[in-house]
Amino acid sequence: MNQSFPLSVVIPAYNAESTLGRALNSVLSQTCPANEIIVVDDGSTDGTAKVAESFGESVNFFRKENGGSSSARNFGISKCQYDWVAFLDSDDAWLPCHNEHFRDLLLNHPELHWAFGRYEIEKNGQRVRLSSLGCLATEKQHATIFDPLNLLATKCSIWTGAVVVRRSFLKEVGGFDERQKTSHDTDLWFRLALAHRQIGFASQPVAKYNVGNTNSLTGLAAYGNDESWILSIQRFLKMAETLEPKDRQLVNQFVRFKSNQKLRNTIRYGNTAHARWLLREYRQLHIAGIARRYQLLALLPTNVIRSMQWLFLTARSFLKKLKQPNQQKT
Repeated sequence: MNQSFPLSVVIPAYNAESTLGRALNSVLSQTCPANEIIVVDDGSTDGTAKVAESFGESVNFFRKENGGSSSARNFGISKCQYDWVAFLDSDDAWLPCHNEHFRDLLLNHPELHWAFGRYEIEKNGQRVRLSSLGCLATEKQHATIFDPLNLLATKCSIWTGAVVVRRSFLKEVGGFDERQKTSHDTDLWFRLALAHRQIGFASQPVAKYNVGNTNSLTGLAAYGNDESWILSIQRFLKMAETLEPKDRQLVNQFVRFKSNQKLRNTIRYGNTAHARWLLREYRQLHIAGIARRYQLLALLPTNVIRSMQWLFLTARSFLKKLKQPNQQKT
């Protein structure tokens, strides 16, 4: 049992029979072991339960009715027994030193209530890139960042699988908002950032984020007409009213960035009808700075968007093949 860094791990799972084993093995292979691992089966209809139960006493397994990733994570948090909580989705994985990096950081900075680390983004098992740091630039292995709101506003990527939070701090801000189908992590980071204006940062990659899995809890929600994002924006703007002018500006910058990102992803999924709905809501909330190209693309029918995506991917594949002979010659 880890006494210096008492850690609970929460893994929500939905129809994760093919990926859950990898996630659990990555947690069990840590150089600094976690104190407990909690898997929450959010109403799966496949063999998710069998996989979790095959790990025996290493895993505390719970089942609940399907309620989405926020509901599953909150359920897991309610079962946690230790001071610190970390999260991992069932289709992602931790690198072996995830816990060790956070332990070293937080033991050196006991004043912190939460911390995040860099992570690798992978697709089809191949590393694509490292997570974005936004305005953050540091050569130190660990550094204390004093303005998490500034990080969020400048496109620094804080991801659930590369975050640890004090359990008491999660309870203080109310945990994940279960009304949120998507952007539930963004919503929580914003509330944490305003409640505690310090965040720890581990510059070494600590996890692998698998993109493109549409069967994950968040992936399933992303393809639907998710209207809950507007709830977050309304909350952000309401909370900004009590802040100093500089911080209000950061909130507006953050809202503008995330609103464009949400609109872009909605169009990318081919759901232009929902994209047009988002634009109407943005106008009512007086959100400025929405990219003109997204406003124009949202006017197109879904089949046109799909055709454009096909043409783009075909052209990119063709150009890639043209480059390969040249690379072999050099």
